[in-house]
Amino acid sequence: MNKIIEYSQYQTDINKRVKELTWSRGKPCVIISAIAFPIAVFLTVMGHISGDKEGLIMGYSALALAVVFLALYIALFFSLKKLMCADFSKCVKDGKVDYALERVGDAFKLVRRADEYEFRFDKLGVQKMDVRKTIIVLYLKDKRIVTLPTREDIIELLNAPLGE
Repeated sequence: MNKIIEYSQYQTDINKRVKELTWSRGKPCVIISAIAFPIAVFLTVMGHISGDKEGLIMGYSALALAVVFLALYIALFFSLKKLMCADFSKCVKDGKVDYALERVGDAFKLVRRADEYEFRFDKLGVQKMDVRKTIIVLYLKDKRIVTLPTREDIIELLNAPLGE
């Protein structure tokens, strides 16, 4: 199977991709913050009503935990946005960057057409694949992340059995 898939990423879609990637990476931060905030409110209110110092201490600690994890999520968003914008701006032509994805044996070759930059990764090197609404996020075992647009032909190419 030596099929080449051509696709483009547009400058206007950077925010969508950043939001989806941030959600994919930062979901635990939001979940912890969403659990800690109601607990903080409850413990703080009950601590004030009953005059219980321990309840107040736990309430304010839970509130600090919620704020810290929410701040981590926001920091993740802005750092990913900065990285994606910097990478995109150095190769953008007419508001878009063209790519080609090809399967070569059991590996994938991703070529950025603007500067012919080539990136290869092995199918066995993919630790996790997260299909979002507009992007596919591939977490590689060597801690790198690859984002591709959500398209049926790309999903089929990525999910094709080994040796095909």
